[in-house]
Amino acid sequence: MRNGKKLKWADRLRRHSPWLLLGVGLGAGALAVVAFEQTMHYTSQDAFCMTCHRDNAGKEWMQSVHYRNPQGVVVSCASCHIPHEFVPKLVVKVGAISDLVGFLQGRIDTPEKYEALRPQMAEHEWARLKANGAQECRNCHRVEAMDNPDMPFVRDEHVAAAKAGQVCTDCHQGVAHTPPEAAAVAQQAQD
Repeated sequence: MRNGKKLKWADRLRRHSPWLLLGVGLGAGALAVVAFEQTMHYTSQDAFCMTCHRDNAGKEWMQSVHYRNPQGVVVSCASCHIPHEFVPKLVVKVGAISDLVGFLQGRIDTPEKYEALRPQMAEHEWARLKANGAQECRNCHRVEAMDNPDMPFVRDEHVAAAKAGQVCTDCHQGVAHTPPEAAAVAQQAQD
């Protein structure tokens, strides 16, 4: 009360506005964090990837050892194409916005357009993996765990390759997707 009169609504609001502003800010911030996390999760699902890649990279992946194997292990799109660490993941996600725009503009909406861009897309991914030491491959594959009695030399070859600065995709291209050269040969055979 001021001078025996009740405080007006505006005066009460002014007195409580820092707390109200703080509460609204915290609520909006929490909502933004949840929305951001849900968006990151949704756009990392195979179903989201298949929206654009069902008839090209998706088909190849579903025929690869990363999808069909004796152990029944399915390696998701995100396992290979999206880093686990927050900042690198964010960089990849922001870069993927241009891919989404390209899809909406029809850059890969036919097999011919996709094949024309395949070398560029592959080189981009190989360069990204080279730059981070093929971390996405190493999240699952460990040289020290390679133990094949039929091929004991495999571990030694991988250790030597790592010491020479090679990464997985320097030798293993086309594990989940057809490499550009093989795709071009297959296309010529069809023509």
